[in-house]
Amino acid sequence: SSRRAYLANPGPGTKIERPDSGLPSNMLDRSPNQVESELGWPNFAVILTTVQRLDWLYLAASGHRRAQFEWTGNSFTATYVIP
Repeated sequence: SSRRAYLANPGPGTKIERPDSGLPSNMLDRSPNQVESELGWPNFAVILTTVQRLDWLYLAASGHRRAQFEWTGNSFTATYVIP
């Protein structure tokens, strides 16, 4: 049933005038079968990326926590910082 979310038309990220799921009307109250669900395949892509820096923030009522991670190609550092 999760595959239904990828059948939106127009595709993900398309600007629209009013709130809408983009789902075909025949999919609003049922899950697609295998063949129908494969129609969402064009909405996927392979993305290759290299992360060099990451800033992590954990929000909690007892106190937030933050850390920064950096990869320089041959070494990795992690540092806690004040949120």
